[in-house]
Amino acid sequence: MGRGKRVNWPVGMGTSGNAGVAAMVARIPGSIGYVSLNYAEAQGLAVAAIRNQSGRYIKPTPQTVSQAAQIPLPDDARMLISDTAVPDGYPISAFTYILVYQEQAYGQRTHAKSDMLVDFLRFIVHDGQPFAAELSYAPLPDEAIQCAERTIRSIIYTAPP
Repeated sequence: MGRGKRVNWPVGMGTSGNAGVAAMVARIPGSIGYVSLNYAEAQGLAVAAIRNQSGRYIKPTPQTVSQAAQIPLPDDARMLISDTAVPDGYPISAFTYILVYQEQAYGQRTHAKSDMLVDFLRFIVHDGQPFAAELSYAPLPDEAIQCAERTIRSIIYTAPP
């Protein structure tokens, strides 16, 4: 079937994005799909307990997804947390990434906009964490917060000549 954003399944129907998949699964009795937890909860979809590497069947919750992320992270934070070996971790988990330019002085971007971006990223990583679970997202574990903070600190603004 291949891999990528779209694969050609030999049978079944497909649709794009979490919202499309959640809506289709909600409409078709007995259907199976994969969506992020917040979409499954918003649509009232049943979720599956999936067997992880430890042999435990784990249901997706913000806590079990956070558990899946309790692993050593590389400095660049590029890490898959699916198929986690963490005993209480949900095995079909993933980080959500925000991609930003490290050097913020591009185009007509101002230093003030760069500072606002850094402030926003710090809010997400620190003060925003208590809101994650109530929005059906997993709070970041401490190591992921430290990794994200190192990345945020690396953002620079070098004024153009």
